[in-house]
Amino acid sequence: MTVLAAAGILTAASLSSGGPASAAKDPTAFNPGPQPCLTYPWSRVNKDKVEHEFQVPSGELRFGDHLYRLQRRFTQPVANSIPTLWMDSCENMPVQQVEVGNKLTTLFLVDGEVAQFRDSTVIHKTGQPWHEIRGAINAKYYSLGGPLLGVGFPETNEIATPKKIGAFNHFDKDFSIYWSPSTGAHKVGGAIRAAWSSLGWENSPVGFPTTDEFAAGDGFGRGQHFEHGSVYWSTKTGAHAVYGAIFDAWRNLGWENGHIGFPTSDETADPEVPGGRIQHFAPISTIKSWGSSSATSDTVTAIKWNPRDGATAITTVIPRY
Repeated sequence: MTVLAAAGILTAASLSSGGPASAAKDPTAFNPGPQPCLTYPWSRVNKDKVEHEFQVPSGELRFGDHLYRLQRRFTQPVANSIPTLWMDSCENMPVQQVEVGNKLTTLFLVDGEVAQFRDSTVIHKTGQPWHEIRGAINAKYYSLGGPLLGVGFPETNEIATPKKIGAFNHFDKDFSIYWSPSTGAHKVGGAIRAAWSSLGWENSPVGFPTTDEFAAGDGFGRGQHFEHGSVYWSTKTGAHAVYGAIFDAWRNLGWENGHIGFPTSDETADPEVPGGRIQHFAPISTIKSWGSSSATSDTVTAIKWNPRDGATAITTVIPRY
């Protein structure tokens, strides 16, 4: 999927005089301005590939107190015309004019439509409903590449978090962007998102995300920090959240690069101590040796907590027979 947006290229005057369609018929005069399409190679297309402009009826989109009035202007190739310079990646794609008040945005499209404004975006995938992205979530979406780099289409409008001050959009490539006033906007995706959602999203013990996902354990896995804990993932351990007193002890012992290592389980009740909690870990070197016949022992670690003693780290070396 590629959706290429070029905001602010056309003015009302250029639209009334034919805009880029008339200019593109003279290759020496065609100057598209700073369009994202320029990141792709230009090529001179065949004589029968030149654009012809026509219009289709306009429509309206309303999201709460936001009203968008849209009018689409399309281009298509016509036969027996003079040569023109056009982008292979942008060839034959519709150009959409979107009006909000006196503001105009022009867009190039492939398998969806997108209209980018100063503080919001309206966008949809072909055959799917339109959705709106606003404010800090919108800014984060474009910092990740937006539709230009195939980040994905939203599956929801911006939704306020029900119990805390914040908002989110879910997207179709297995990720979400969550925002709160104190944490800002961050992307959460994949297995880390799945583990976080299973705990209750922002209402979980770890809260809102405070970072994006990052490489952890010198590239061994991935991690993401939240308000009150972290979620760490590797291919051999899966994704597990660490929070509360166990998280504080783990952080003080060097995170995943310390001798405690990566979390290998979720936090559970400690079967040996009433009211206690326990979480299992393993050093990266041990995890890497899982499945290897050359290792002679496994080092396993755990952090245990109870109200009387607090959090205590335990290391056990288990011989392989």
